[in-house]
Amino acid sequence: MAKQMINSLDTIKFVNQNDTPKITILEELKYFIPPLQAEEWNQLQSNILAEGCRQALLVWKTIGKVIDENATEPLAEVNILIDGHNRYEICLKHDLGFPMQFIDFESLQMAKNYMIEQQLGRRNLNPEQMAYLRGLRYNQDKLSKGKYDRKKDSSHNDYYENKPVNNSKTIHKVADLFHVSPKTIQRDAEFAQGLDRLTLSLRQDVLSGLVKVSKKDIQKLAKTPLDTPISSADELIKMNQVPRKTTTAETVTKPSTSTTNSLSDAIRKCVPNALDFDLTMQIKGRFLIDNNLTEIWKKLRGFEDDMVIDESFTDTISIYQAPYLGLI
Repeated sequence: MAKQMINSLDTIKFVNQNDTPKITILEELKYFIPPLQAEEWNQLQSNILAEGCRQALLVWKTIGKVIDENATEPLAEVNILIDGHNRYEICLKHDLGFPMQFIDFESLQMAKNYMIEQQLGRRNLNPEQMAYLRGLRYNQDKLSKGKYDRKKDSSHNDYYENKPVNNSKTIHKVADLFHVSPKTIQRDAEFAQGLDRLTLSLRQDVLSGLVKVSKKDIQKLAKTPLDTPISSADELIKMNQVPRKTTTAETVTKPSTSTTNSLSDAIRKCVPNALDFDLTMQIKGRFLIDNNLTEIWKKLRGFEDDMVIDESFTDTISIYQAPYLGLI
């Protein structure tokens, strides 16, 4: 666990936002917080409007040089938001006061580890969000170890190539921490690396389920050279559309380019601003079970073998994906 100290005596309730100290939100920390679904956001907002912000925002009080070695004001006080990003946004929106509680860390790395462990301790994460956070933790520890090893041997260039000397101990340590196997952590690390090839907004859409992409397709991105981050669902889907091998039990007809284009053109004529991903169809678990298609669907979508498809299962695909899956 990350070494930190929470001082409950430092909890302060601010009734008026004009009295609050300036809070800084670091984007590199914010994306550790899985986005809320619309219903969850609306419920949280309703609760805060009815009862006020009852749970304190967790804030790290530090100085500029701890966050950035090249800070223009290295000794200036900085209040970094660690937990409560959604509550803070709602309070700002409605000009509401809120309580703050302060926490201490020795470094930004420890703050990141603390946030990851806190999020993984919560129950409202989906499997993709959990895998991403575990992968992030391993990737951070791996690079930190590489940096340390390089300092011991200044002639070693592996750190610059993101290839630390030996990560076997690190992967076992992280696996033990989160009670999963080392192989799971390895897959999670590739998943996190692939997601980090996306822009922040698209990454959040994938993790929240708004954009449906298999974990295997995301893992492929970890090994795909990219000049710029992928910024749209269409771009992400098209990158991962490759011809699939079929068997007697699995028949998928790859549509012609003209078929796909005609579908897209028809949509855009009706809705000029529509993208391929704007029109979707939902596949329900009951349909797959009744038609003995569960195993085939896992293969088509690139899901893990241990993926559970039951009556509560739903999968959403776009009009662009449908022809490739043999549905239209």
